Amino acid sequence: MSADDAEVQGRFERSDAKADFIAVPRDDDNIHVADHWELDHNVPIDAAATEDDDPIPTGQRRDGDGLTLYEDYRGFIAHTSASTDALKWIQTDPMKKDLFVYDENGLYERYVMKQASNPPGFETHTSTRRRCASKASTR
Repeated sequence: MSADDAEVQGRFERSDAKADFIAVPRDDDNIHVADHWELDHNVPIDAAATEDDDPIPTGQRRDGDGLTLYEDYRGFIAHTSASTDALKWIQTDPMKKDLFVYDENGLYERYVMKQASNPPGFETHTSTRRRCASKASTR
């Protein structure tokens, strides 16, 4: 420790006698999704990490987009647009359906997305690259 660093000592109290660790960020339900993120995204308190109940847009045969709550929280690496090599990390919304489109010829972006403002109502992530979206390895 350098002279500029400060040492902080504290005592951790928890009603669960079996707890021998502190989850950071806080995760009281131990589903590996931060409690503050669950609150910020209106996730029900009793939701499991494997839940897939994205209700928006409505009127679909089923809720969900195939991504679990944990995957929505963890995020993905995707291209910033269909025609660029630039990548960005995105965190998807557990209340909205997401659609990842491999658009090799740019047809989806050219004819579907440009003709109407998001006709299906999904959060759409397109790429012309074969590796359009992969799970983030750090987060």
